[in-house]
Amino acid sequence: MKISTKLFSIILFIGIILITPPVAYPADNPLNSVQISWIGCKNFDEVEERILKFKTAGVNTLIIRVFQNKYDRFYPFANPKKETGVYFNTFYAPVVDDILEKLTEITHRNNMKIFAWMTTRDSSWLIENNPALLESIYDLKDKSIIKGEKLNIFNPEVIEILKGVYKDLARYDIDGILFQDDLVLRHTEGYSNEAREQFNKDTGIKADPLIMYKNIYQKDGRYYVSSYTQYFWKWSEWKSKRLSHIASEIMSAAREVNPDLQFAINLYYETVSSPRDALAWLSQNINELINHKFDYYAVMSYHRQMKRELGFSDKKIYEMLSMMTDSIIDKVGTSKILMKVQVMDWDTQLSIPEGEIETAINSIKNGRDINLSFVPVTEDTPLTIIEKAFNNSPL
Repeated sequence: MKISTKLFSIILFIGIILITPPVAYPADNPLNSVQISWIGCKNFDEVEERILKFKTAGVNTLIIRVFQNKYDRFYPFANPKKETGVYFNTFYAPVVDDILEKLTEITHRNNMKIFAWMTTRDSSWLIENNPALLESIYDLKDKSIIKGEKLNIFNPEVIEILKGVYKDLARYDIDGILFQDDLVLRHTEGYSNEAREQFNKDTGIKADPLIMYKNIYQKDGRYYVSSYTQYFWKWSEWKSKRLSHIASEIMSAAREVNPDLQFAINLYYETVSSPRDALAWLSQNINELINHKFDYYAVMSYHRQMKRELGFSDKKIYEMLSMMTDSIIDKVGTSKILMKVQVMDWDTQLSIPEGEIETAINSIKNGRDINLSFVPVTEDTPLTIIEKAFNNSPL
């Protein structure tokens, strides 16, 4: 039987498809990032020079602050028009100066990614003009509910404003957004009428502070709680679920504009090393957060902060870094973690010595390719240590 030329071509094409192995695309490179809260450049030319130095050191992702709270320093290369606000155009917040478009253009032109670092509850620009949107907290001293200093994240108006801000942020050609570490609720926070009513509706339990805490005591002028009741744990679990849900709402709103936008959520070190304490003190629960569509879980594995707060030896702290990394990898996988390395002492504002940073990095990496971020990178941060970490040179 004679086969037509056309039919023969079709058969040959199908045969090639069947015998040709699929193309093996290379895996994504690790996220080699620096997080910048301030950069002392006077103009965008200097900014680009600085970014090129980062690139030479192996950095492929820039994480930069795009908000201006009342205690933040202005970028020298910006032209501030407001005291507080954001560094991108939006209808929902005061615009200090639209520097994000130029920063994105510079970063992408140099084949690097850019993540916008943005706040939620700690937003001076919204709080100062809208005191009615403030949260309510429990005063352990007076045993009363009073106004706090951050936004009431359970207020529908606050949620809609934040969704609007993040949607406008998503209109820029950015690669991702990092949630600031303010998307948590401390153990005395969250007592707004909206939260208490919703908690009662969902659980049948009254969110009454008087039934939450045991043995409130004073020490060095401050008030502490020695233990918590069963109702408190229900309350904290509920708060952690609501925070995760609100984060998902914000992400979904932003992804309506840019479906490919990536999101990273900041995790406190306790969330990984001591989950029950994190649930009590922060209402942050890794088991709840992994149910939501975060691309990266950014662990604030700040070794000097940990040492100061826990009082552990250097050896114990570095062992903790290693165990924390193993633990979060077991939870979400290597590709979804972003381990954040402290390169400045919070108290002295001085760069941490290279040898100390190297030990922290080695404790985290343990021979693995892991997404890393150096925090906060300044002009004084030694780029040699970054280059060693990102170019797999011996540390």
